[in-house]
Amino acid sequence: MSEEGGIEKRRHKRGGAKFFLEYKVCSPFEVVTMVGGDNNTSVMTDLSESGAAFLTEYKLPVGTVLEIKFTVITRDYTGGSKHQKIIIRSEVKNSTPMGKDGYRVGIEFINVDAEKKNILDSFVKNKD
Repeated sequence: MSEEGGIEKRRHKRGGAKFFLEYKVCSPFEVVTMVGGDNNTSVMTDLSESGAAFLTEYKLPVGTVLEIKFTVITRDYTGGSKHQKIIIRSEVKNSTPMGKDGYRVGIEFINVDAEKKNILDSFVKNKD
């Protein structure tokens, strides 16, 4: 069940994430012109193997395609930390008003390769 009492739709466990990300709108053209074609900076609020959520000033319509960039810190087998940059396409699944803070945008990653899935899965598992 979700926090609102509805049925949980997520396929993968989330991990809390408070770090910066950059996103660029790829399509549709109307949203590109609204937001601009440059990279926008935002704060990610959670992350999973298959998607994430972040805060933005724009109400991004469901179906908008984004390219996002962020860095995760994972632990290796010795306990040391490793910074790994992720660049991935995603699709907006929801855009929820957050009052004066803008919108919380939920995204699903598109065509995630095995290496990135492993990095994201490792990040989420280390959040336990």
